[in-house]
Amino acid sequence: MRPVILIAALAALTAALPAAAMNPEARPQGEAMILGTYHFEGSASDLVSRADDNIFAPGPQADLEAITDRLAQWAPDKIMIEATPDRQAEFDTAYRAYLEGEAALTGNERQQLAFRLAKKLGHERIYAVDHKADMDFDAMTGAMDTAGQTELKAHFEASVAGLRALLESPEWTEMGVAGRLALMNDPEWLNQSHGLYLDMAEAGSADNPVGADEMSEWWGRNLHIYANAARLAEDGDRILLVYGSGHAYTLRHYFEHSARFELIEPAPYLAPAQ
Repeated sequence: MRPVILIAALAALTAALPAAAMNPEARPQGEAMILGTYHFEGSASDLVSRADDNIFAPGPQADLEAITDRLAQWAPDKIMIEATPDRQAEFDTAYRAYLEGEAALTGNERQQLAFRLAKKLGHERIYAVDHKADMDFDAMTGAMDTAGQTELKAHFEASVAGLRALLESPEWTEMGVAGRLALMNDPEWLNQSHGLYLDMAEAGSADNPVGADEMSEWWGRNLHIYANAARLAEDGDRILLVYGSGHAYTLRHYFEHSARFELIEPAPYLAPAQ
């Protein structure tokens, strides 16, 4: 049988099989929630970032208490953060010091959200699941210049300028922590964020696909994050990933299409019941 015919026959047979036949020993399905967040202390590696200078003020602290109280109602079994596994011991020490009253929370979202919630749930640790990979924005814009992609570069720069303007606006300040998190987990925000990455993937040319190469690293990073989290999850676990919102669209896609997890929306836990 010719290879093309064989492949077509296998595809037709697979399509006709019940899903259970493809996975006869399916494991108990767990639940996964991706909580996209801004970096409370800013981030030097992000293209656009703004530190929250008032995170310790009464208003933000009240928001964080209320949000983590509501997330505690969902009761995740494991909370995972944007830190690489080689830093696990560092976060174990910091979390233990917080539990024992030897250290206050820092301004970072990993502590303000993840540590705070883990303590409320009586967890012994939080889990570092990140994978290191950086994006070279200068290389991508340079590739746009070399390839004569003036329209693409103008669109990219306008998108970045719009995001910077939002972060510097009075509206951003007035939203408070709860409002910002609600916005950054809204489907329209997530779609637009992902669209910007797709724009960047076009940078360069077929002979010099700088954008596609950089975005392959980005999507690969998120696949590593998914794999790290999935390996730590026991069958039937509820897991919460507290991550920079730029990761949320892709992580949601991986978990949504995994047979091991049901994707849970964070929105109901980010705003008080009406």
